[in-house]
Amino acid sequence: MRLPKTIRFFLLVFPLFTFLCGFQVKRMETVSINGAIERIDPVHNVIVVNQIKMDLSPDTRVVDERGNAVKWDQLKPTTHLTAETVHMPDGYKVIKITVHSKE
Repeated sequence: MRLPKTIRFFLLVFPLFTFLCGFQVKRMETVSINGAIERIDPVHNVIVVNQIKMDLSPDTRVVDERGNAVKWDQLKPTTHLTAETVHMPDGYKVIKITVHSKE
Protein backbone atom coordinates (compact mmCIF):
# COMPACT_ATOMS: atom_id res chain seq x y z
CA MET A 1 0.00 0.00 0.00
CA ARG A 2 1.48 3.32 -1.05
CA LEU A 3 0.68 6.56 0.72
CA PRO A 4 -0.22 9.61 -1.33
CA LYS A 5 2.66 11.98 -2.06
CA THR A 6 1.33 14.77 0.18
CA ILE A 7 1.14 12.46 3.21
CA ARG A 8 4.66 11.13 2.56
CA PHE A 9 5.89 14.71 2.24
CA PHE A 10 4.39 15.72 5.60
CA LEU A 11 5.63 12.55 7.30
CA LEU A 12 9.15 13.42 6.20
CA VAL A 13 9.13 17.21 6.60
CA PHE A 14 7.15 17.65 9.83
CA PRO A 15 9.52 15.67 12.11
CA LEU A 16 12.53 17.31 10.46
CA PHE A 17 11.01 20.78 10.87
CA THR A 18 10.09 20.06 14.50
CA PHE A 19 13.60 18.78 15.24
CA LEU A 20 15.35 21.78 13.68
CA CYS A 21 13.08 24.34 15.33
CA GLY A 22 14.03 22.96 18.72
CA PHE A 23 17.55 24.25 18.21
CA GLN A 24 16.42 27.79 17.39
CA VAL A 25 15.04 28.63 20.84
CA LYS A 26 17.48 30.21 23.26
CA ARG A 27 16.40 30.62 26.82
CA MET A 28 17.64 33.87 28.30
CA GLU A 29 17.63 34.36 32.02
CA THR A 30 16.94 37.74 33.50
CA VAL A 31 19.44 39.43 35.79
CA SER A 32 18.28 41.97 38.37
CA ILE A 33 20.63 44.88 39.03
CA ASN A 34 19.98 47.14 42.03
CA GLY A 35 21.59 50.51 42.63
CA ALA A 36 21.61 54.19 41.81
CA ILE A 37 22.00 55.62 38.34
CA GLU A 38 25.54 56.91 37.92
CA ARG A 39 25.25 58.22 34.36
CA ILE A 40 22.60 58.63 31.67
CA ASP A 41 23.44 58.86 27.97
CA PRO A 42 20.21 59.79 26.14
CA VAL A 43 21.94 59.88 22.74
CA HIS A 44 22.88 56.20 22.89
CA ASN A 45 19.98 55.15 25.20
CA VAL A 46 22.32 53.88 27.89
CA ILE A 47 22.30 54.11 31.68
CA VAL A 48 25.11 53.10 34.03
CA VAL A 49 24.30 51.50 37.38
CA ASN A 50 27.02 50.02 39.63
CA GLN A 51 29.53 50.55 36.81
CA ILE A 52 27.41 48.33 34.52
CA LYS A 53 26.37 49.81 31.18
CA MET A 54 22.80 48.88 30.25
CA ASP A 55 21.06 49.50 26.92
CA LEU A 56 17.52 50.87 26.93
CA SER A 57 15.02 50.29 24.15
CA PRO A 58 11.61 51.72 23.32
CA ASP A 59 10.16 48.50 24.78
CA THR A 60 11.75 49.11 28.21
CA ARG A 61 9.02 49.65 30.81
CA VAL A 62 9.67 52.15 33.62
CA VAL A 63 7.43 51.85 36.68
CA ASP A 64 7.41 52.84 40.34
CA GLU A 65 7.14 50.38 43.23
CA ARG A 66 3.35 50.28 42.88
CA GLY A 67 3.50 49.46 39.17
CA ASN A 68 2.47 52.91 37.93
CA ALA A 69 4.16 54.14 34.78
CA VAL A 70 7.04 56.59 35.22
CA LYS A 71 8.20 58.98 32.51
CA TRP A 72 11.71 58.69 31.13
CA ASP A 73 12.55 62.29 32.08
CA GLN A 74 12.08 61.41 35.76
CA LEU A 75 15.19 59.21 35.61
CA LYS A 76 18.10 61.25 36.95
CA PRO A 77 21.55 60.42 38.29
CA THR A 78 21.27 59.13 41.88
CA THR A 79 17.78 57.71 41.21
CA HIS A 80 17.57 54.35 42.99
CA LEU A 81 16.19 51.54 40.87
CA THR A 82 16.07 47.85 40.10
CA ALA A 83 16.71 46.97 36.47
CA GLU A 84 15.54 43.63 35.11
CA THR A 85 17.94 42.86 32.30
CA VAL A 86 18.90 40.16 29.86
CA HIS A 87 22.62 39.51 29.44
CA MET A 88 23.45 39.73 25.74
CA PRO A 89 26.85 39.20 24.08
CA ASP A 90 27.30 42.97 23.72
CA GLY A 91 26.08 43.93 27.21
CA TYR A 92 22.86 44.12 29.18
CA LYS A 93 19.47 44.92 27.64
CA VAL A 94 16.96 46.41 30.08
CA ILE A 95 13.48 44.89 30.03
CA LYS A 96 11.96 46.73 33.02
CA ILE A 97 13.06 49.43 35.44
CA THR A 98 11.44 49.77 38.87
CA VAL A 99 12.12 53.16 40.44
CA HIS A 100 12.39 53.11 44.23
CA SER A 101 11.13 55.90 46.45
CA LYS A 102 13.61 58.04 48.37
CA GLU A 103 12.37 56.70 51.70
